[in-house]
Amino acid sequence: MKTLVSLVSDQTLPNLQLIIEFKNQVNEFWFFHSQRTKQEVDWIINAANLSKEQTFTINIEPFNIYQINEVLQKLNIDDRDFIVNITGGTKLWIMVLFEFFKNLGAEIYYVTGIDKNVVKVFPNKGKREFKLMCDINLNEHLQVYGVEFKLHKPKNEFKIAQNIYKYFLKVPTEKKHEISQIIYQERIALRKNYNKTPEELGEPIVEFLKTIEYPTQDGCLKYKDVKYLTGEWLEEYVYYKIKSELNLDDHHIAAGLQIRKKEVPNELDVAFVYNHQLYVIECKTSIKEVHRMPGGSIKERSVLGDVIYKSDSLRPKFGLFAKSSIIVLSELRDENLNPLDEFKNNFRRAELSNIKIISKRQLQATDQLSSLII
Repeated sequence: MKTLVSLVSDQTLPNLQLIIEFKNQVNEFWFFHSQRTKQEVDWIINAANLSKEQTFTINIEPFNIYQINEVLQKLNIDDRDFIVNITGGTKLWIMVLFEFFKNLGAEIYYVTGIDKNVVKVFPNKGKREFKLMCDINLNEHLQVYGVEFKLHKPKNEFKIAQNIYKYFLKVPTEKKHEISQIIYQERIALRKNYNKTPEELGEPIVEFLKTIEYPTQDGCLKYKDVKYLTGEWLEEYVYYKIKSELNLDDHHIAAGLQIRKKEVPNELDVAFVYNHQLYVIECKTSIKEVHRMPGGSIKERSVLGDVIYKSDSLRPKFGLFAKSSIIVLSELRDENLNPLDEFKNNFRRAELSNIKIISKRQLQATDQLSSLII
């Protein structure tokens, strides 16, 4: 059996990838880390489900070559065979540890982060590049970045979300806006004892619920119904659609995640892992937010900038290669798929942050939602 050596930085996924890839060949795991990345080691051990007896942690200073060499000289090498992952750590770590373990005849690897590609840096013989064969699921991907999370099962079956989706893609924007605003106004003052008939909300809601074949309990809308109809349905539609198109199981995709990293809470509408790549999707049925002003007047504003900011601020929590998308049922593009004038600044901001914005016209043009995201 062998010892796998990992250089730990704040980008922990490459460490997990090689650990899982070689787990059946390795009986102990060494982690070189700095004082700043000690917590990251715990995340990796937790995500890889390693026992404490299998692990050995080694604290080295990021830029002190004398301390690093001193630590290396004190290591109990014995007759161990080493596999070394040099993907993380500082450049000084990489150079010093590469030379040290190369002289011990170690196999040394670098995880590229692209298409599951791995390069064998040493020895310079045999096959030098290969693809990871291991599987990384959503739980592991979140855990290795220290993200605590709580998953929720979809509230309704796919057919209901699909009916709502098709309805809103077909009807004019004004009709969609009317329906959305009526339901949204109900949610503003929503209480858990909410109980109204569709008729109390008016003929547009009666017609809407009938068209989408929405099942009510005792002919009334409840607390859970209003929450679902004001946006949760789109999360569930995207969840079901991506899951089916990419043939994902429950370990690789989730909707309505409540997450927490370093005591900071947040929510993810949809997240999934495909070929080791994490995708995070924000779902918005509308980009218009309604505020009731003093005196009873209504003021609307676009929240697209806020959604882009949220997506941009969340992505670093999941590593360098996480992909972010925003799905909006509003029309943000013209016939040539160029951003409308009022949204051009938003699109420029999203592009700088490598965030995809997917709006109504693109959704109408394809039945393969995953093709707009992957």
